[in-house]
Amino acid sequence: MVAHAVTRLGPLTTRLKVADRVGLGALTSFIDPTVVDEVLAEWRPTHGKAIRARQLTAHLGIWFVLGLCLFSSLNYSQVLDRLTGGPGGGLLRRWRERNWQQPSSTALSGLRQRLGWPVFAALLHRLAGPLTYGRQPWSHLDDLLVVAWDGTGLTTPASPGNKHAFNPVAAPEGHAGAHYPNLTLLTLIACGTRAVLGAEIGTSGSERLLAHRLIRCLHPGMLALADRGFYGLTLWRDAAATGAHLLWRINHQVLLPVLQPLPDGSYLTALTSQRERDQHKAKRRSRARNGSTRPVAPMKATLARVIICLITVTGDDGSTRTEPYRLLTTLTDYRTHPAHVLAAAYAQRWNCEIAYSEIKTRLRGTRRLLRSPHPGLVRQEIYGYLIVYQAIRYLIIGAALTHGLDPDRISFTHALHTIRDTVTRSGPHAKGLADILTDPRTLVPHRPGRVYPRAVWRVATHYPSRHTHTSPLAHNASYSITVPPRTRTHPHPAQSAQTVAQRPTPDP
Repeated sequence: MVAHAVTRLGPLTTRLKVADRVGLGALTSFIDPTVVDEVLAEWRPTHGKAIRARQLTAHLGIWFVLGLCLFSSLNYSQVLDRLTGGPGGGLLRRWRERNWQQPSSTALSGLRQRLGWPVFAALLHRLAGPLTYGRQPWSHLDDLLVVAWDGTGLTTPASPGNKHAFNPVAAPEGHAGAHYPNLTLLTLIACGTRAVLGAEIGTSGSERLLAHRLIRCLHPGMLALADRGFYGLTLWRDAAATGAHLLWRINHQVLLPVLQPLPDGSYLTALTSQRERDQHKAKRRSRARNGSTRPVAPMKATLARVIICLITVTGDDGSTRTEPYRLLTTLTDYRTHPAHVLAAAYAQRWNCEIAYSEIKTRLRGTRRLLRSPHPGLVRQEIYGYLIVYQAIRYLIIGAALTHGLDPDRISFTHALHTIRDTVTRSGPHAKGLADILTDPRTLVPHRPGRVYPRAVWRVATHYPSRHTHTSPLAHNASYSITVPPRTRTHPHPAQSAQTVAQRPTPDP
């Protein structure tokens, strides 16, 4: 790698030894320095020019940015102090005292800008994956790996560059968060392990556009879950073309005609767009005006299966609430995948929200802005958070498999604090880590179901506020799913008798 070649140049040799030996403790077992070297060698633009010997090498810059994400509450100098053997007695303390001169924050900012964000995007691409070993009951549905994508908003500093790159959120007058521009992060998560399979960053409210870019991460052998805001016929067809099976929640306004009722209460439908229906009607009317008796070819439609279920939530206070769910799936065989099994499997989509909670609340910190005032550094920081989060999940999953546990039983907060301690301690970083993470005193207990009505920090919408809501927001609850039988074909009210008679023929 380039950085190691520089360490043999002139008087900077001793100081560069400090820069090239930094790491992130136990996380280094997953973020392999060899992989870091390969990514740097691929993305570092030399263009045939001589490489300048720097005290702050690109290799140090990678670990420094990841350290900023691991120690999100510390400033630049404090993070670098820990990476180079600071409090706690690290391996590099003696080297630091002899040869290390603490760089300024300006120099460290320049190091981040020289690295850019594509290097970290490439590193995340190398490290992304489901982190599963075999078909585990908590990660697969039969032979399908259960994955899900969802988006979340991140608040950036109110710099001119960020406001120009990430459109500020329109908020009511006097809203405390209207000043800060927001961006959207869309990730594809393996539901059982909550590991990152891919990520895309865009402006606020661009989830469906980002989903088109994230389709590249879908593969055969997956069951992809998505919320109702993602459905679009083009996106559905493109996602299904990857070979992955889909199970998406669908808005009640989408027209889904009944082609064939199935014994388990679900039914088959044909998916067509409004544009395709309008073109088919125009052709039929044109031939009727011309007196042509040749029939119009039926529309080409996409065959799918609809599951309509009722979810009843019963709280420990005796209150009940029933909400209808309409799911659309490419798994059309009701014998191998019954409706009630798929309806229950859709609940795993909530692992996306739990993953975002671990990234944004536990790792980054509650209600904390991103550090960077420049759009490129904002993207760099987000990819850094995802890399560190992926490494933490790797250690959690490894410890769970070693002791035969579900990864949900291991506390992410406990793992985060334990891993932070390994950065500054001497000795083998990962030795005994699995035993520490699976200590029975720190395991998450088996909890009953809960219901948590949506609420916001600031009163800016019709949702209740966390500060003004009088009754408890969260309490225990039990859930039941009912799939009502469908014995007859009920055409949609918007369909005329002629439209039903000339129902499109689905593709095999």
